[in-house]
Parts: sequence; structure tokens; C-alpha cells
Amino acid sequence: MDHTYINEQEEIIEFVKRAAKRFSKDKKCATYTDGEIEPECYFGVRWGCGDDCVLVLKLDMCFTPTVYGNCIHEEENCSGSDK
Repeated sequence: MDHTYINEQEEIIEFVKRAAKRFSKDKKCATYTDGEIEPECYFGVRWGCGDDCVLVLKLDMCFTPTVYGNCIHEEENCSGSDK
């Protein structure tokens, strides 16, 4: 059994949203962090057969890596052109 707190889950979900937004803007981008890589920081990795998932790691010995599926969507072309 796993024990967690809602505020921790909300923090992770917000991180997943930021990572997915970054990945959706650049198909070549494969990793994401909010800043410097330090102990206790979250680290997102583009994941899945369709490259539409975010694997969340935390630089912490007790954190369980989790894949959040189908969360990366291509950014719509806002310029109005197809190029």
C-alpha cells in the first residue's frame, strides 16, 4: 500500500502539466525540469509508444516513478498558416 498527501499529488500533477506543455511545443524535447537538477526535484521524461506520456522521477530514494499517460498533445498552430 502507498500513502500520500493530496498536496503532494497536486504538486506532481502541476509538474506533469508543465512538462506536457513543454513537450507539446517541441517534439525533440525529451526531458524536463523546473530548473536546476538538485536533490528532491522532479524530472520529467517523454515516454510511451506514442511519445504522449510523461514519466515523473524525483531525485529521492523513496519516490516511486510514475507514468502519466496521454497527456502530451500537439500545440495547435496559432498563426493561421499550415507552414
